[in-house]
Amino acid sequence: MSNQNTANVILDSCRYIFLSKLENDASFILTIHISEGRIQEESGVGAIESNNLGSILEKAHPVKIRKGYNAFKIVFKDYTSFAVRNESYITSENDEDYSSRLRVHQHSNFLNFISESTWLSSVDLESLIHYTVVCSDHIIDIATSSEPVIEHYLLDVDAQ
Repeated sequence: MSNQNTANVILDSCRYIFLSKLENDASFILTIHISEGRIQEESGVGAIESNNLGSILEKAHPVKIRKGYNAFKIVFKDYTSFAVRNESYITSENDEDYSSRLRVHQHSNFLNFISESTWLSSVDLESLIHYTVVCSDHIIDIATSSEPVIEHYLLDVDAQ
C-alpha cells in the first residue's frame, strides 16, 4: 500500500476527527489539518445537582485530542471552490458513502452550485471532482480537478 493509501485507510479508521486548522494561500492551495479524537476513560462531568440529568451525564466521557493520536494534512492544489459547513446543518447527497472520511462525488449539489455561480464551461465542469472531508463538527467541501495529497503523522502535543 502506498503512503497515500495508508493515510486514507488510517483516516477512515478514526472514529472522531476534528478540523484543527484550514489554510488557504494566494496560489489557490487549500491545506486542511485534521486531528483524531478518542473517548477518554475519565468522566467528563462534575457534580450535577439535578438527579435526572446527573444520572444521564454520569455515563458521559469526553472526546479529546492527545499526543500520539493520528493527525492528517490534506492538501488540495488549484481548487475551484471550497466551503466549510457546521455538521449540524448538512443534508446528505443521494449517493453518500458513509464508509469514508474523505468522500468523492462525481455529481452533487455542491457541483451544481459551482455550475450556477461561476463562468466555467461545461467542459471545465466535467473535470471537477467534489471531495468532502467529514469531521465531527465540520464538513468541508472542495471542488477541484486534482486529487488531494494526504499526509499522516502522530501528534506531538495535546490539543488545547
